Amino acid sequence: MNNILYLDKEECYLDTLLCLQTNVTTLTDAMMILKHYEDTEEYECCSGILKAINEYRESIKINKRLTRGHKLL
Repeated sequence: MNNILYLDKEECYLDTLLCLQTNVTTLTDAMMILKHYEDTEEYECCSGILKAINEYRESIKINKRLTRGHKLL
């Protein structure tokens, strides 16, 4: 019997976002992982990874805007 396991979109999203936020992985690594799941046709997981990457990129932009112009004491 062939047991096929598909990864859930939300699970991939949460895992990827947590890894990016805690610096366990980089955006480059996340893109390589995304490529792997595309190659194995895990499109639900790809969708979650893309959502996490986009959210993380947006948070970086916001953090840069907030810290721009502030000098360290």
